[in-house]
Amino acid sequence: MGIGRSLTNSYIVYLTLELVEGLFGDTYSTTFTLGVEMVTKENRVTFITLMTASTSLAGILMAVIAWSLPYWRHFLMAIYAPSLIFLLYIYFLDESVRWLLIKGKKEEAKVIISNAAKASKVELNSDAMSIKCESNDSKNDLTSSLKSTFGSKKIMLRFLACGCFWITGIFNKYVLLINSVELEGNKYLNFGLTTFSELPASLALAYVLKKFRRKMPLIFSFMLTGVFCIGQTLVSKGNPWLSTSLFLVGKFMATISYATVYLYTSEIFPTYTRNTMHALCSSVGRIASLLAPQTPLLIRYWSGLPCVVVGGLSLITSVIVMLMPETSDDILPDTARQAEAIGVKTSPTMSTKCEVTCTKF
Repeated sequence: MGIGRSLTNSYIVYLTLELVEGLFGDTYSTTFTLGVEMVTKENRVTFITLMTASTSLAGILMAVIAWSLPYWRHFLMAIYAPSLIFLLYIYFLDESVRWLLIKGKKEEAKVIISNAAKASKVELNSDAMSIKCESNDSKNDLTSSLKSTFGSKKIMLRFLACGCFWITGIFNKYVLLINSVELEGNKYLNFGLTTFSELPASLALAYVLKKFRRKMPLIFSFMLTGVFCIGQTLVSKGNPWLSTSLFLVGKFMATISYATVYLYTSEIFPTYTRNTMHALCSSVGRIASLLAPQTPLLIRYWSGLPCVVVGGLSLITSVIVMLMPETSDDILPDTARQAEAIGVKTSPTMSTKCEVTCTKF
């Protein structure tokens, strides 16, 4: 679609291709969900770190390409043409074993597991290949799976909360990127520095998520994003380096919060609707994608107003996170019942059947 937009001379065709890309072009959520389901619990943080670092490198590369190819047709051609390579993935990328099991496709799952074992030179015995899984119901189709998920009040409350996280995360990401060109200095350099700040953020993310799990990093990253973005607006125009530094630190924290939201959302929903719920949360977050490009209009009232909006929204969201459960201690849930059990502990002083809820949702 991007290559088509670079070639068309019709504004209507351009808008149509833009719409189609928006409807069908969100492969990142699917890729992320597939990756989370393929790695072990211990390697989820490593996976999200690599994903965050790769998007940062892509942003830096995009700034360089935009600087080198200012004409928009050449720019679109340069950034979209390499994506054609991913068509080859269909020949060697396996389906998620977890998804196959929950769909009852055990034989296909066994083939993938056997191939992985051979590639890793690991010998599996008959017990290891005896696969058991808990399916959603006898039909095990998408309709019944969605009904089971949306019929759970607890999961729906978490979905609404995750929708808020996505709105704030996406809003922060794009508002700070878009308004980075309004900072003093070269707009391409400012954009490149803003995306470069995501690289150290991805390294910090690896340490923070392993050391402090999920909930606390999410709370403090949203909170500190708000503090630094609001603080940046209080710096006088005579201190451009201080203003830019606070802006970049705010972007640094926003990157951590956005990446953590991605991982958190993939861990809190059941397997049979994980990709659907992840995509729905992403779709809700696209409300922010519509609003973010309009924020430069706020500059006519006050240059610091976009950052104040980012800061205020981040502080409010950090409070909502406090109501959510911790997910790092649990394996990925396969069913709605398992998803509801996230954040529930068994009290050692009570019967094993007695559960104590550790979260509001």
